[in-house]
Amino acid sequence: MDYFTIASIVTDELVVRRSKFIATLVPILTHKQAEEHLAKIKSNYTDATHNCYGYILVPPLCEFRFSDDREPQNTAGKPILSVLQASSLNGVLAVVTRYFGGVKLGTGGLAKAYRLSVEAALAKANIIKMVPSFIATIVLDYSASEQFVKVMATKIKVLDTQYGDMVTLKIAFAKSDAEQVGELTASIVQNKDSLHLQGEQYFSY
Repeated sequence: MDYFTIASIVTDELVVRRSKFIATLVPILTHKQAEEHLAKIKSNYTDATHNCYGYILVPPLCEFRFSDDREPQNTAGKPILSVLQASSLNGVLAVVTRYFGGVKLGTGGLAKAYRLSVEAALAKANIIKMVPSFIATIVLDYSASEQFVKVMATKIKVLDTQYGDMVTLKIAFAKSDAEQVGELTASIVQNKDSLHLQGEQYFSY
């Protein structure tokens, strides 16, 4: 199952009636990663009034969590999460740090401010498509390795290259391209079974 996420960390700042809202978007894969990034963001803004958040994990479960962090119930965490859900994004943590400016916004005003803050950050994000992929290794001589990388340029992502008497390539390729990658490999080394599968992961290409 493919999914869409952000390519890298994004931040944006919004001021609403003297309150400052700093949105930080982070690509994540697990609850642990979300908690680690949340702790880091909180440590960067220890003097902030609130650090509210929402996040959605990757398929197939797409689990989510959110927190109002002492704001009135459902005025921060849910609006933050709703923006991610409306954008059909997965694997994203959105944290909105608020510095209270002395003017109360009311529950409706708070929900709108948190929502607009995340929307503004998302507008700056680079959205990428992640596809389920195989990770594999292949050992080739130097000339064949150059040909392999050239022929496969649009089909694979080279993760690592080890040089010795032979060249060992660690690559990733979309599961949907597996048959074609096998055929192309066989055309270069006369043996598609020379690809040794190491695992599965999501990648963008």
